[in-house]
Amino acid sequence: MKRRFLFFLILFLIGLAHPSQPVFAADSKPTRKVRMAFTSLSGSMITPWMAREAGIFAKHGLEVEVIATPSGVEGMNALIAGEVHFLQIAGGTTVSAALSGADVIILGTTIDTFVQNLMVRPEIEKPEQLKGKALGISRFGTSIDTGARVALRHFGLVPEKDVAIVRTTDSEMLSEAYDIYVQKHLLKVPLPSIDALKTVLEELAVRNPKAKEVDPRKFFDDSFVRQMQSSGFIDALYR
Repeated sequence: MKRRFLFFLILFLIGLAHPSQPVFAADSKPTRKVRMAFTSLSGSMITPWMAREAGIFAKHGLEVEVIATPSGVEGMNALIAGEVHFLQIAGGTTVSAALSGADVIILGTTIDTFVQNLMVRPEIEKPEQLKGKALGISRFGTSIDTGARVALRHFGLVPEKDVAIVRTTDSEMLSEAYDIYVQKHLLKVPLPSIDALKTVLEELAVRNPKAKEVDPRKFFDDSFVRQMQSSGFIDALYR
């Protein structure tokens, strides 16, 4: 990812501010036009909309076009193609793209865990009853896909062997559980987590052997968030 993208890390920070709270004054520089994309119509992706609608981007000299993409796959493709400057996207999709040779990196995160529920039919009361069944996801290669596989392995089930994974287009059903717990896990300081990336790599290693040997630190650079934290910028957003 070109280093100019790093400037726009402010997305993850100023989007957490309460609209009525003051933030640091913007520089007197000309407005900078930016295109960004978010990759899911869910509560966890509220950050860019909050920042734009509250006028926080504008206070910092940014005119941001916020674009919705159907999933992280399309969003990542748009970033690689240079159609957008940065994304709000799941870490698993980013790591997978980087392992495949894409020049992308994680700068910060608003949620450091999966905010998904494994929802089943009423007659299924135990995890082992999932064996031989099918599990529906929104799209392959996304955080929903990764989360489903991690959940199945947690219960001792082998994805695609014990439980089939199929794509469903019922986005409202799939996003309901995603929204319920987002507030519980939203981070005040958006620092990437080594443990979270380890979980992603462990799951990706099943399909991509390259993931077994790589250091999780290769996929993120938290120096920008830490600099803003130490300067008092993040704390000011909550006052």
